[in-house]
Amino acid sequence: MTEDDQPEESAPIEEIALRSLDHRVQRQIENAKKSIVSGNFDYAFEICMNILRQHPGCLDVRKVLRRAQVAKRKAASKKSSKFLDKVTSAPFSIMGSSLVKKDPEKAMDQAEKMLCDNPENIMAHRMLAHAAENLELLKTAAYGFELARQVEPDNFDNLKELGNVYLKLKQYDDAIKIGNHVFQKNQGDGEAQELVKQASVAQSMEKGNWEGDEDFRSKLKDQDEAIALEQEARNVNDDDALLELIERAKIRVNQKPEDLSNYREIATSYRKLGDMASAVEWVGYARELESGQADVALEEMESQYYLEWMQQEIASMEAQLEDDPSNEELLEYIETARGEEQQYRYHQAARMVEKYPNDYGYQFELGQLLFDMGYPDDSIQHLQSGVRSPKHRLKSIVYLGRAFKAKGFYDMAASQLETAKTDSPQMDETKKEIIYELASCYELNGDPEKAIEEFKEIYNADVGYLDVADKINAYYSGGG
Repeated sequence: MTEDDQPEESAPIEEIALRSLDHRVQRQIENAKKSIVSGNFDYAFEICMNILRQHPGCLDVRKVLRRAQVAKRKAASKKSSKFLDKVTSAPFSIMGSSLVKKDPEKAMDQAEKMLCDNPENIMAHRMLAHAAENLELLKTAAYGFELARQVEPDNFDNLKELGNVYLKLKQYDDAIKIGNHVFQKNQGDGEAQELVKQASVAQSMEKGNWEGDEDFRSKLKDQDEAIALEQEARNVNDDDALLELIERAKIRVNQKPEDLSNYREIATSYRKLGDMASAVEWVGYARELESGQADVALEEMESQYYLEWMQQEIASMEAQLEDDPSNEELLEYIETARGEEQQYRYHQAARMVEKYPNDYGYQFELGQLLFDMGYPDDSIQHLQSGVRSPKHRLKSIVYLGRAFKAKGFYDMAASQLETAKTDSPQMDETKKEIIYELASCYELNGDPEKAIEEFKEIYNADVGYLDVADKINAYYSGGG
């Protein structure tokens, strides 16, 4: 081999989570997801492809791109023929292997371009997986082989390569299952048999090393350190168990793609791991199914998870702002994100009210949002309906009082708040808030004596509540 034939060396690439990227990149991905919903698939392609060229190890971005590719394919109603798909992928079967070895990053980019044309192109999936494996991006490699498996479930070469990646990832159970599957389907397959053997031995050694070291506690300097290490191990094992549940459920999705329970299990497991982006993604996959579109519980789950994901992103940016409080650009992003979160909650609540007008809980949620957004007039009718929900009755009455107060109808506001006060038997934070609002209405309506009596109730229970002590002191200092 000559010097010119040697593979080109490049800087090491690491797999990285989306949440670890710059907040501006995260914002671009949010825009890409919105573009998928609105049907602007090419814009989503452009955003994701550009980010992946800078961060080829970000699997989260690749999954968003894949969702856009699949969504465009469905929207096009499969207008392109399978024959055309095979013809357009044929040249890459000749050049793909060479490109993977010479320039794996370029090969990954080329594979994604092919998948933008046809997300069921198995050649592109495998090209992506091989290139990722060459770059030691093992999670991405597994993802590519898994997608190829969805297209051709019994492609033995692909399955064995997937199994070997699982082996490198130390997902021994998955490697063993794949090896056994291939061996049962193709008796005498020595590679599959060797895969099972290697995974079984590695699994046994790993368990043996942990369980056999009975004296590990004594090797630590003190008992507190031992306890901390054990707790950390339990947490790691909990995460590992969730990841194992996810991988097993993904296999079941391949086998029974119409079974919604598997999508739910994957989504809830990702939520427990704190990966709300993936949780939202898998609920979205379920909602794309015909049965998923009619599933009310899944519809609520989609809305809840998406909101939690938005809140997670906002919290992440707020944490960054604490480290860089003078970052005006980041502060602007946060304010925009908060506004988008509120708008999303509003549109979801309005949609649910339109769909289920007799669900008074949804009526309250919409009324509360409208009031918080500065529309007291629009909120009143929904809050009045919310009073009919036993669960939301008290909150609906309080918000009605606030809405009337915002309109300057202080006597009507006081009437609502008096009812809320009566319905609150214990002097907890909620009741103190109600009484304070009631006293304020009396003040604004020109009835200071009634106001001070209400403030006194709070003072007797909690002298430090807001400015109640100042009001009481001023009243008695003035000879009232």
